[in-house]
Amino acid sequence: MGRSAFCHRPAPVLALPVVASYTKTRLELLRSLRPDLVLLSTGVQREQALRLKEEGFPVYAVPLPTSPYGILENLSTLGHLLDLEEKAAELAHELALRYAALKGRFSLRVYFEMDLGGPSPWAGGATSPRPFCTWASSPSSWTCPRPTSRRTWRR
Repeated sequence: MGRSAFCHRPAPVLALPVVASYTKTRLELLRSLRPDLVLLSTGVQREQALRLKEEGFPVYAVPLPTSPYGILENLSTLGHLLDLEEKAAELAHELALRYAALKGRFSLRVYFEMDLGGPSPWAGGATSPRPFCTWASSPSSWTCPRPTSRRTWRR
């Protein structure tokens, strides 16, 4: 049906029209597509979700996961919403096994920087890559810079 400007996988989605960026929606294009459901995330996209709901679109804001297992929870929820529960459960089980095999296997030294070219729409907290990096490696000390449009984490 449609995708955001940042959706690149799987490869076939590249043929879909770009309906939105992370914080802006092409309303006329979205209306013309007549979606059964519009998926956004919580956090920065919360206001956008509320606007789309006011415009009459069927909206669901997917909670931002705070760990890899939060992704599995979202997968289960989306499976229910889309009437694909069995398929979602199979995928969640497969991913859970993969996560378990990876947990703690890495000794990571992480530098993460995100420059969005201006004021950042990054909400912080649950939108941070920190929980995923600390989950994948052994527990460590992280430092976070003061809020700017450039985010940096160093271990």
